[in-house]
Amino acid sequence: MAKAKVKAVPGDNVLGAVGGYVERIERLEEEKKGIATDIKDIYGEAKDHGLSVPGLRRLIAKRKKDKEKEAELDRLVALYEAALKRAAQSATEKKHEFEGPG
Repeated sequence: MAKAKVKAVPGDNVLGAVGGYVERIERLEEEKKGIATDIKDIYGEAKDHGLSVPGLRRLIAKRKKDKEKEAELDRLVALYEAALKRAAQSATEKKHEFEGPG
């Protein structure tokens, strides 16, 4: 387990610094709760208007992703789909060869 790095701060400044960090973090945690509640409310509104919440979540997640990474993944998926299609065609052809003419 990694040890926490502690920067030495002389005198009473240490206590003041800790208090300041704690207060800032607590304030941000409260803001984060408020934002999470706002987001939940917006999803509720969307659902009330007939929209799919899972669909919206997936769309938002997709929009967050790096476009170039997405394009690369799309190319890989297309490559894999093509390989599966060729394998299925090959298996079908071999089956027909084994069975012989109709």
